[in-house]
Amino acid sequence: MRCFLWLLVLPGSLGVPLSVTQGTLKAWVGSCVFISCRIKREYQGRPIEHVSFAWYFDPFYDPELKDYSGKLLYNSNQTAYSASPEFSNRVTFVGDLKNKNCSLKISQLHQNDSGKYSIRLYWKGGQLFKQGRWLEDVYIQVYESPLELIKLVSPEMRENIMNKVTCSVPYSCFYEPVTLTIQGLERHRLLFQEMTSENQGIQTELSLKPTWQDHRKQLTCLLKTHDGREIEKKFTELNVQYAPKGVRLKAIPGATVREGDNLSLECAVNSSNPDVISYQWFKDGIAWDSQIQPKKSFSDLKETDSGSYTCNVNNWIGSTNSDNLMISVQFLPKVKILMPQSPIREKDNVVLSCSATGNPPITGYEWYESSTPEIIKIEKELRFEPIEARHSGTYRCVVHNEIGNSSSSVTLNVHYCPKDVQLFHLNHLPIKEGDRVILNCSVGSSFPRNTWYNFLRSGDYTQKKQSSPVLTFFATATPVPSYQCEACNTVGCTTSPSITLDILYGPKDVKLNQEPSGWVIEGSSVRLTCTVRIANPQELSYTWYKDGQLLPVNSTKNMIFIQNVHSTNSGIYCCTSKNAISIVESLTVRLDVHYGPRNVRLTLDTQKAVTEGTDVYLRCDNDAYPSAVIYKWYWKGQEIFKETSKILALQKIKVEQSGEYLCKAFNHVSDKESQLMTISVSCEYFP
Repeated sequence: MRCFLWLLVLPGSLGVPLSVTQGTLKAWVGSCVFISCRIKREYQGRPIEHVSFAWYFDPFYDPELKDYSGKLLYNSNQTAYSASPEFSNRVTFVGDLKNKNCSLKISQLHQNDSGKYSIRLYWKGGQLFKQGRWLEDVYIQVYESPLELIKLVSPEMRENIMNKVTCSVPYSCFYEPVTLTIQGLERHRLLFQEMTSENQGIQTELSLKPTWQDHRKQLTCLLKTHDGREIEKKFTELNVQYAPKGVRLKAIPGATVREGDNLSLECAVNSSNPDVISYQWFKDGIAWDSQIQPKKSFSDLKETDSGSYTCNVNNWIGSTNSDNLMISVQFLPKVKILMPQSPIREKDNVVLSCSATGNPPITGYEWYESSTPEIIKIEKELRFEPIEARHSGTYRCVVHNEIGNSSSSVTLNVHYCPKDVQLFHLNHLPIKEGDRVILNCSVGSSFPRNTWYNFLRSGDYTQKKQSSPVLTFFATATPVPSYQCEACNTVGCTTSPSITLDILYGPKDVKLNQEPSGWVIEGSSVRLTCTVRIANPQELSYTWYKDGQLLPVNSTKNMIFIQNVHSTNSGIYCCTSKNAISIVESLTVRLDVHYGPRNVRLTLDTQKAVTEGTDVYLRCDNDAYPSAVIYKWYWKGQEIFKETSKILALQKIKVEQSGEYLCKAFNHVSDKESQLMTISVSCEYFP
């Protein structure tokens, strides 16, 4: 082990000519003490020269000498050894006067060496050689044994966390070195141990990561003096805090028990520091219960109490789990017969399965039917493929394991849908539109009894889940509908054969259609058709009307065809359709025949001779539908442009405007010219 000794010289107070060791030096009988002393180079601005000094023990002021005196330890002016008898051969000047070092060592200390020590300093300074004096005190405390001085520090520790243990003693005499070591741990457990010397003392520091096994171990601080003596001082026991150790789970009376028995689980802990504060219980890995007691009791054990149990023990440091303990609760077979959901229908394949759990495991199955004491099957499943009505009855399954047997029973009721379902109407014939119709749904047999009825018309449901087997409604105009009924119970539904109802009604949706639609041009062909969507009976007759007047058309025909339509055919048409039930009239259709201008003729607004300078108006009359909208005028065979109206105005006519005139009328159908008209303009006559 390497040891280091450090010398620390503490400066004295400001404004003093020398500095010595401050405070009280502590030592023990037989050891030594080193008093550090250093004289300064100047004092109060003047150099300190011609120095001398004396060391005293228990100094006092002597009025006769007018100076301090006492038991002399050392005098720098005396060449021979001059210490008092009590300190004979024990005081050594270890300083150097030339370097103004006034340090002193006292060896083989006695207990009565405790007390005050002083240095009396003399010097001359400056050119005037004024003498200076100074007294500085040092205190030494000598103890009977170093045990009183050794200081031990052992903090509260945590497992696997780096901690430090220290042992220290005040000591300043590096001339007689001592060592401190800490003992008590195996060498392989020591991480680091170091001794330092500073601040008038020696300290050894031990670094370690304690384990729970170090708890309450006794460490020792060993002081070894320069002359080989050894002094031991024991530490307080190590206080290593750690999570609980050695956690184990015990079952009383054992891990295998019977259903209904009692069981106690005990969570035992080998050691814990600090003490355990709580126990957390787990079953199959899931937190189950938390308490402060280490025991968990069960009364009247159940199958569900089987499982893997663990306890977790907690203190303020951490927690520790026990190993898993498997608890096995033995019980008689628990039997349940699995069967198809009700209802069970005839012709179905039915399997009865004997589901059972047991501990110990199941060893065998037996099936019985209530009508016979004999075993009918020794397997887990009882099959009916297919099931029949005769299989109705009560069945029992007996299940065995090593500790006994248990059984369960089930009753089979074979259900079937309604049978021989028929639909009848209760009306007198014929049935006409608007009559009240009554339908009755009859059933031959059903188990269980019928619950509801559904009615269908032409394949679509018209009434659902009706409790009554009778359906009433008013007859409507439909093309020979078919009807069915469904009789239903909890098993299913059975559909009757379909029946048809011949419902009589008059023509429906009588319409008059024109082809082509809209207006037509004179000379083209047009077809008028009287249509009926439905009618029963379908033997129909038709009548035709134009502008409210009956047309002479064959009543069996529902069509009028006009090959070469004329304007006289224009008008408002309608038709009627009639059967044995009723007659229905269509909406009217307007036949609109368009034709081009005809009877185009020119007229002059006057019968008098036309003279130059008068106003003449020509009018182009015609018959057209729709009316002519454009007119063209011609004079002597040439078109008069910019004249498109029905009237041509010749204002202040001139002689040279004489000649043949004609007009042409236009509509969207055609155009036509008028006859020629000759106008002769005579000269104006002046009498």
